[in-house]
Amino acid sequence: MPENKSTTRHTGHTRRTRSLAAVALGAAVLSAASQAPAQAASVGTWDRVAQCESTGNWSINTNNGNYGGLQITLPTWKAYGGLAYASRPDLATKKQQILVGEKILAGQGPGAWPNCNAGLSTDHAKPYSDRIGAYDPATATFYESNDNSTVAGSAKFGNPGWTPLVGDWNGDGVTSIGAYDPNTQTFYLSNDNSTTAVTAKFGNPGWKPLVGDWNGSGKDSVGGYDPATATFYLSNDNSTAAVTTKFGNPGWIPLKGSW
Repeated sequence: MPENKSTTRHTGHTRRTRSLAAVALGAAVLSAASQAPAQAASVGTWDRVAQCESTGNWSINTNNGNYGGLQITLPTWKAYGGLAYASRPDLATKKQQILVGEKILAGQGPGAWPNCNAGLSTDHAKPYSDRIGAYDPATATFYESNDNSTVAGSAKFGNPGWTPLVGDWNGDGVTSIGAYDPNTQTFYLSNDNSTTAVTAKFGNPGWKPLVGDWNGSGKDSVGGYDPATATFYLSNDNSTAAVTTKFGNPGWIPLKGSW
């Protein structure tokens, strides 16, 4: 078990006992964590934990040794792989903090947040598991499902003949829709499934549009694949190509994923 030091800290106007998630981990703790049963929680539950811990401020840093929405200390952040995202939790995106929180939950259980763990014991949904959806090219309408069964929402975006896209364009941990106009090589990306937040011209005629989190920032950005040369062009700023790489052979179909 983590060292159980009782100190106090302020989060907003509430005074509480320091969360065990904010306690440094020793080698014995890491060994025990590897044997603990896996757990998970939905984004909604993590939002409630953060609301209790930090009034929902995912970028909070009050110089008390606890950082971000889930109030994680640097030793804990490092022990559970947080440095792959940022040097401190408050500098990482909400999604990245939740992903580290998932590892802490799996290793220590809900008791890692002794005063703010409502729902962590009963909500076993993965926070960022994919759900199905469908796109009607005749009407340029997206249909989304939250339970892989019923339609939870629909949105008309773009024009017939455009290529549908989905991604987390602003790093809030939620997938939104987008579209690509092959006639002008222009991407249109929405953060609210309604209006266009980003318009980006990228690539050349005949290229295949791609979107992905190419640099691990927590945000998806645009890319393109030239089928004639089997070359990927990936952008981190929706403007310039940060990565140019030849992979596969001409005529192959481009793919992307977190392998």
